[in-house]
Amino acid sequence: MTWMNSLDVSLSEAREQFPQNVTIASIEHSQRNYLISLECLDDMNRMGLGHLPLSAVALPYEMSSILTQPHEENLIRDVSRHLSDYFTNFFVAAIYELQSLFASQQKEAFIIGGITRDMLLSSERRFEIQDVDIIVEGNALDAAAFVSQSSRNFDLVQTFAPFGTAKLSYKNQIEIDFASTRREVYRACGALPEIVEMGVPLDQDIIRRDFTINALALSIVNPGEVIDCSGGLKDLENRKVRLLKAASFFEDPTRIMRALRYATRFDLTLAEDTSYLLDRFLEWMPQVYKGGGDRIRAEICEFFCLPETPVKTKWMNFWVEKGLHRLMDTRLPDVLDLPLPDVLDLPLPVERIAERLSVMRERLEGIWTDDLTWEVYITAIMLGLPEKAIEGAAFRIGLTRHEMDVVEKSLRLLRENVVCTLTPQEKVTRIYDIFHSMPAGAACVGILLSPQYEAPLEAFIRYRRELEPVRLEVSGDDIIKLGVPQGEQIGKLLKALLYVKLQGKVHHRLEEISWLKANIANLLEESAS
Repeated sequence: MTWMNSLDVSLSEAREQFPQNVTIASIEHSQRNYLISLECLDDMNRMGLGHLPLSAVALPYEMSSILTQPHEENLIRDVSRHLSDYFTNFFVAAIYELQSLFASQQKEAFIIGGITRDMLLSSERRFEIQDVDIIVEGNALDAAAFVSQSSRNFDLVQTFAPFGTAKLSYKNQIEIDFASTRREVYRACGALPEIVEMGVPLDQDIIRRDFTINALALSIVNPGEVIDCSGGLKDLENRKVRLLKAASFFEDPTRIMRALRYATRFDLTLAEDTSYLLDRFLEWMPQVYKGGGDRIRAEICEFFCLPETPVKTKWMNFWVEKGLHRLMDTRLPDVLDLPLPDVLDLPLPVERIAERLSVMRERLEGIWTDDLTWEVYITAIMLGLPEKAIEGAAFRIGLTRHEMDVVEKSLRLLRENVVCTLTPQEKVTRIYDIFHSMPAGAACVGILLSPQYEAPLEAFIRYRRELEPVRLEVSGDDIIKLGVPQGEQIGKLLKALLYVKLQGKVHHRLEEISWLKANIANLLEESAS
């Protein structure tokens, strides 16, 4: 039965008119049927988003599995015969000891999150587990205290009473976080959740999580029993990332970045309903969310720092095409104008970044860091913004002084790219001076901006591997002892000596001092003239 005939009605008005004795209602709009749940209306109104129309979260009928799945019977998959295939014997022993302890107390507990997902999704076997999350249907603090008191293999490390959590250690090798199952609500878009009840049944805890594939629970009391309250097993088989709730992106926009990260790591696709809800959130985002903050920064950074693969490039293109840079600051324009040179067979700017960055990461293996990856990507994004918008976006995601220095030096390279003129055959002093005058991240951006990047990259590799590590063993005090008075002349002499050492003409302290003794007079005379 159709409840309403328009998606333009506000969520607050819809809540007041919601039919009694039902949890899901139907809407007909433009000859298409949509569904919305009472829970979703309550979630959105609680966040102060009642002014938005039903269209912000109502789902087309054919995409409504996230509304109906929680009302279906839980699925259980038994992998008990394969626990030793998935995990080390050490971790399996920990599971069975916990099983004995929880069974003696008739308490339910579950391993939740990435471990269960990875166990079923990854081709790897015998995972080395260093930390694990366990949820307890009841009081996790009491459970943690009981476990540590009942077994000398478990030590209670720390408790966090306000959150109902505790940290234990198993034989000083595996960290175990105990948490009470709980029900949470959000009071504003992007705010941290508020715990309203602890010790709830598993299915009520599951619904607060981000995606179905992360909501699979591995039973402690029945080891090897995977409990699926949300359709996660089917989504794993179909390689889909699917939200658990229609209001999920409004509750926590960082879930957008996590969805892309999982899609990239495991080569998944976004479920149709999740993609639809993403578009609806982006449509209304500027009205309800400012963007930025530490959590958005951390999620974007994790995504950017994933290995360069064709799958990552695909999702980076998606990130740009959807205008997801606006998660940093929703005042930003929808479209990025990335200032990268045209490259044959690489028509999209993200492909050019990925292709060149992949080569850089490979060629600089051993000295390349995730910090460099982050600096290059975030700077490229900043260069794609109007210059007047950069400072605000940088503030919103908390760029450090060093990171802003990378951006500012890269802006100068955008106007005059001295990096692109370098070759590995260049004088070592010029290579050194150019790269030493800027952060490594800016140098890498300069390489990205070069029409032909191979020669500047070779020069940069030479700088990082051969020239940057060169250090003088003498100091200004040594020069003073040779009779030179304090002043700017000392700095000039040290620089001249460094150039000599970069060219391989001196190698150690004695040779440095000998060179100074032989050349101080001439250098001072040249400097004075």
